[in-house]
Formats: sequence, structure tokens, C-alpha cells
Amino acid sequence: MVAAWKAGISHAPPTKAEVEAKLAEAKKQIEDIASGAAFADLRRLSPAPTPEEFSWDPAFAERLGALIKELSANSEGLAGRDFAGVKMPGLALPGVDLTESFWERAELPGANFTNSTMNGAVFTAADLTAADLSGANLEGANFSSAKLDQARLAFSTYWMNQVSVCTPEIPND
Repeated sequence: MVAAWKAGISHAPPTKAEVEAKLAEAKKQIEDIASGAAFADLRRLSPAPTPEEFSWDPAFAERLGALIKELSANSEGLAGRDFAGVKMPGLALPGVDLTESFWERAELPGANFTNSTMNGAVFTAADLTAADLSGANLEGANFSSAKLDQARLAFSTYWMNQVSVCTPEIPND
């Protein structure tokens, strides 16, 4: 310890337990990155959609619709699922838990999300024209660059400091 003091080091070296704890923390961070969990946090905060656009097979919409219906009816649910880029006009998911789900660039005009729980959901650049979000819980949801023309939000719960919505500029006359 005298040599450490002379070298200007004022603390003892870490214990084996401290080193193991730091290694476990680093391992967890690497696992999160590998699983995409860290990327999910970035997607939640980003004002722009992060996934690239992809070509859409219209025949897939019917199969995806059946899967969505099946998942929403059982314990697996739709919370946390990734639906980025889907094209499903008129999708009906009233009262469904969509917490932390991803819908970037989704085309959902006329969709019905009434009374749904959408806490932390990501809808960046999604088309929600004339969608019904009445009574939905939108706390922490990201609607940056989303098309919300004629969308209904009556009785929806949200906090403006948590919900990210880009609004058009209104000229001051």
C-alpha cells in the first residue's frame, strides 16, 4: 500500500467480487447489444424511423393479420412486438396491449386502436390517417413524423413531455 500511496493512488485495488460484478455487467451489456435490446432503446427515442424500408408482399398481409389476431387473443400478446413497415389499412386492434411495440413506417390508415395500451410504442413516420386512437393510453409513445390527419384521439391518455409528436408550424398572422 505504501507503493500505491507514493504513486498517487489513494484507493485499494478492486476485490475479486468487484471485478466479477463488473465483468457480469459488461457481459450483460454485450448480450443486450447482441439481442437488439440496446437498439430497441434507440428506436424508442429516435425522431426518425430506424429500420430500412423493405418491399412488401400484399399476400403476406392476410397471413400477418391472422397471426396478429391469434397473438392478441392469447397470453403471448402483441406487447413489444415489431411490426415496422407493415401495410394493413383498417387494422382493428381495439383494447389490445401494444406496449413498447414497433410500428415505424407502418401504413395503417383507418386503423382502430380504441382503448388500446400503447405505452412506449413507436410509430415514427407511420401513416395513421383517420385512425381511431380514442381512449388509448399513449404515455411515452413516439409519433414523430407520423401522419395523423383526421386521427381521433378523444379521451386518450398521454403526457406531452413523453409523447413525441411533430406538429405542423402554424403561421402567426
